[in-house]
Amino acid sequence: MKRAIVFLLLSIVFVYIRQDKAQRSITAGQRIIPVNSHYEGDIIEFVLRSNETGHTHSTIKQTIKRDGPCGNLLSNAHPLKRPCTPPIHYHLKQDEKFDIKQGRLGYILNGMNGTKETNESLFIPKSACHTFWSAGDDDLVVYITLYNDHGMVPGRSADSYFENINGVRRDSPSLIATLQVQIGHDIYRCDLPRLFNSMFSKLFQIVALALGYQIQYVEYTTPVI
Repeated sequence: MKRAIVFLLLSIVFVYIRQDKAQRSITAGQRIIPVNSHYEGDIIEFVLRSNETGHTHSTIKQTIKRDGPCGNLLSNAHPLKRPCTPPIHYHLKQDEKFDIKQGRLGYILNGMNGTKETNESLFIPKSACHTFWSAGDDDLVVYITLYNDHGMVPGRSADSYFENINGVRRDSPSLIATLQVQIGHDIYRCDLPRLFNSMFSKLFQIVALALGYQIQYVEYTTPVI
C-alpha cells in the first residue's frame, strides 16, 4: 500500500515536470512496423487486425533477429533487459497465445522459467504473469494472438496496443508514457503492486492524460472500422 502511494506521488511529480512533447513517427495503417529506432531487423507484422476478425482477436508476427540487440547470439544483456522483452505483466480481460514458427522462445509464466521450440505453442490465461524472449541461436519468429474480452474498450484491441507501445518505445521511451499505453490496453505490470493496478491506475491515467500522455496516438493507431 505504502509503495503504491509513493509511486503514484512520484509519478504525478514526474509527469508535471516532463510533459510529453515527443516528435512521433507516423506508422498508422502500416502492416510492418519497427520495434525500435536503432535497429531495423526486429519488426512486428500485423497478420490479423481486430477489424478483420469482428474484434474477437488480433494476431501479430514478431521477428527477433539472432544477431540484433534482442537476439540470443551476440547480446550480453540479460533477457529481461533486452529492448524487445516486455516487462513481466498480466492481462485482466485477454487470453494470449504464442505460436513459435522458428527459433526457441524463452518465457516466464507465473514465476516459472521455460522454453518452447519451433512448432510448439504456449497459452497464457488471464491474470497470469508472463513475458518472453528469444532463447535460441536462430531468429525467433512467433505469432502472438490476443483474444479480446467483451469488456474491452472499443478501439483498444491488441493491434492498437502493439502499434502504440512500439511507437512510444521508439519515440518517447519514458516510464510514464509506457505505463499510460499499457494500462489503457489491459496490460498491467507484475513489478507494481496489484493494489496500484486496481485502485490507482485510473487516477494515474487521468493525471497523465491531462499532461499530454495519451493512451493511443493518431500517429500510431490504425482507425477502427
